[in-house]
Amino acid sequence: MSKKVLVVKGSPRKQSTGELAVKWVVDTLKEKHPEDQVTVVDLGTYYLPLDAEPYVPAAAPQEYVSEEVKAWSKLVQEHDAVVFVTPEYNSSYPGALKHAVDLLSTEWAGKKAVVVGYSPSGAFFVVPELTTLLTKVGATVTAKVAVQTFVLGYEAKTGVSKDFANVANTDAQGNLVFALGTLH
Repeated sequence: MSKKVLVVKGSPRKQSTGELAVKWVVDTLKEKHPEDQVTVVDLGTYYLPLDAEPYVPAAAPQEYVSEEVKAWSKLVQEHDAVVFVTPEYNSSYPGALKHAVDLLSTEWAGKKAVVVGYSPSGAFFVVPELTTLLTKVGATVTAKVAVQTFVLGYEAKTGVSKDFANVANTDAQGNLVFALGTLH
């Protein structure tokens, strides 16, 4: 049975390991579940204004004012599942990702989600942090994957892991295949 899967790149940086991590997730998803329809949203370019909404989403579900938030809400609702691909910034997730989650309310209820975190140290903090946030807003986190980028050619100045493609040769590949399977 085909699924509509939304893949969210949580890193707002233009050149980042996030692009490589999203490619890995999408390629694996297409290989293992070719019938699925995959949409990618890059929070570095997908505009969600900070001052977009005058109401608290949980108090006024789907009473959105801004066209950007209405479009974001529709996009999330149109998909059966979401894969969040996020770097670890100071033991947590980027503000852009938190903002994207917080803008919505009922759209997350029961939505299947997979968390894929990456960092030089292994994403040990961001994966449970994001899992807690998603659970709090009502999403059903079905699986989690943590990737250590230090061993994948991590460059401290740019934050890019130039050898990220080699992740397919690590235990993370099997973990990702399992995780994506939980969306079905």
